[in-house]
Amino acid sequence: MADANQDSKITFDEWKAANPDAEKRKFRQPDRNRDGAVTPQEAKRHFDRYGTLKDLFDRIDANNDGYATREEMLLAISGLIGSKTAPFGG
Repeated sequence: MADANQDSKITFDEWKAANPDAEKRKFRQPDRNRDGAVTPQEAKRHFDRYGTLKDLFDRIDANNDGYATREEMLLAISGLIGSKTAPFGG
């Protein structure tokens, strides 16, 4: 779990521990108030513009089998990170 200290915020250090390839500049996008942590409200506001959770799941589930495998998730995340219109886009 990314919220290691369970304070309902995810800091970059917590995110990096869960995602070793994470880049700080991409983490900053949902951190609206620039306090170094992403709250559930900030995450919701940031991700809402990309559609529903089902929309996101459907994009991750590349073979449309109703399951999101680790490989599909990693592939989707790498695509999201590289996109300027994606949640953590560059």
